[in-house]
Amino acid sequence: MKSNKRPVTDKQWKNYKQRAPKIPDYTCPQIDDVLERIEKIHKKQKLSEFQHDQLMKRMERLRKANDLLRESGIYWYGIAKKIKGGNDKYNDL
Repeated sequence: MKSNKRPVTDKQWKNYKQRAPKIPDYTCPQIDDVLERIEKIHKKQKLSEFQHDQLMKRMERLRKANDLLRESGIYWYGIAKKIKGGNDKYNDL
């Protein structure tokens, strides 16, 4: 079955790339900072062990979600580049 879609031109590709949302910097250092602050609060103030553990678990889930989102974006960018026929560092995906 033939596709009726025309291939994406270089101009269109450049336009898509410019309009794409930017991939944020790695957030792990920021998450580490929040975890350290939670530890300090836990030691100095009344923060129950349960509250402390819940906050730590939530932050670790956030870290995992951020990593998965970043990996997904890199993966799909690589697929798009492969389809387009570009030469990219993710071309081996």
